[in-house]
Amino acid sequence: PSAETEAAFRQAIELAPFTPVSWYYLANYLSRIPGRRDDAADAARRSLELYPHYQPAKDVQQRLLLRQQ
Repeated sequence: PSAETEAAFRQAIELAPFTPVSWYYLANYLSRIPGRRDDAADAARRSLELYPHYQPAKDVQQRLLLRQQ
């Protein structure tokens, strides 16, 4: 994991906070880092709040739920 990568995703969100794709990319990135599951879930949830039918964000949520079990 890279602090620079996460910072870049967060900067994209700052520039366009209502873009579900930006939130999805952050969620997808964080979902692959041990210990960041809650942060990833929050980002995926935000993506789906903005666009409820966004399948990539749903996929991240599903992957997180499967890992939790």
